[in-house]
Amino acid sequence: MDDASTDNSREIIAHYAALDSRIKPFYLPNNNGAIAAFNLGFDKIKGELCYGSAADDYICNPKFFELVTDQLQQHPDAAGVSLKTLVINAETGEELWDMGVGKWRGYLGPNECLMAFFEENLFIPGSSSIWKASLVKQIGYHEDLGPQCDYFVNHVLPALSGVCFVDEIAITMRKAADNFSAKATDEEFFVRHALVEHRLREACSSQIILPEVIENWRFSLINSRLAITRQELFISTTRDFYQQIQPWEADSLSKRFASCREYLIEQMDALEIELREQRTHAEAIFKRIAGD
Repeated sequence: MDDASTDNSREIIAHYAALDSRIKPFYLPNNNGAIAAFNLGFDKIKGELCYGSAADDYICNPKFFELVTDQLQQHPDAAGVSLKTLVINAETGEELWDMGVGKWRGYLGPNECLMAFFEENLFIPGSSSIWKASLVKQIGYHEDLGPQCDYFVNHVLPALSGVCFVDEIAITMRKAADNFSAKATDEEFFVRHALVEHRLREACSSQIILPEVIENWRFSLINSRLAITRQELFISTTRDFYQQIQPWEADSLSKRFASCREYLIEQMDALEIELREQRTHAEAIFKRIAGD
């Protein structure tokens, strides 16, 4: 799918399509955005399995498709198969971390997948996962989820039909500061994740999830975005340091140090208020969209 690109993408696509008849290029006359373009292309899929690869991903394991089909033959009820993704710095090529699979091996059933997701033991990267096309079409990619549209699919499908895990790196992903996900504001991030939670719980309404599990999941997500625990540690450490200064020591401190001390204490108070407001606002978004 070429979403009315303005560079030489069409020439590159046409070159490879001429070399391999399995490549079916579609050129959109107007730019529709990443999700709309993907949905237009997805409607044209005729195969049983689908794999979506972004411009910053590339397959680094020649056995990727073989490993997937082997797993699905062993576990035909699974929604798909997930392997690991290696994340590298887009500028330097430095290996940063790998993601996916975690402690899981082989097939994991629907109930276990849903609970593992909300207990934060499960993250399935779409970059190294292949799904049954028929199941993806039932769920669809929701434009209002923005960069989290595949995040929803990658976790609701396992929660409905289970998934197979293979402990091998299959994909290399280049991490850049200007990718699709990185452009989202805090407000957009929380709204979209609240929608993911709402729709995931709705799709799996027959499964019981304890309120405290949901609460912990929400806090972890908010914390990952706002670095709450890290900021709280900095605030408390700074305060503790200055509070430990004894009265007899204070008399020996320079005026510059004393001035700096007062300034930092004021800043810690301001940071604490700001952080509390950010957290309260994020929690309100989840409550409004996803409920109690």
